[in-house]
Amino acid sequence: MVHNPLIVARTIRLAVPAEQVPVLAGIPGVTAARTDAGGRLLHVSYDLHQLGYGDIIRILSATGLTPAGGFAETMKRRWFGFTERNLVDQSKTIHHCGGTPAIDRITVPRRNEE
Repeated sequence: MVHNPLIVARTIRLAVPAEQVPVLAGIPGVTAARTDAGGRLLHVSYDLHQLGYGDIIRILSATGLTPAGGFAETMKRRWFGFTERNLVDQSKTIHHCGGTPAIDRITVPRRNEE
């Protein structure tokens, strides 16, 4: 089954500043990657059908670009992983006609109707 791209944009705080992120440029599924704020923030966009947030983190860690640690960053990574799995699962769902009500069967009560 061919899926439409499911593009998400994430901001990753890096432990040490990085001027560029050429390692992400050649990865299939990455649509954009750039740094700002003195190189401490990495803005990356990618297709969820090809990559996940955990994949991006593993690629960065393997090249020496360690993401920032701490409680908030750890919770953010876990939240992104959870929501991305849900997005991918929902994008694969085939909705059947009985799953949503038809608009002509919905009745809205009118005020002044006797």
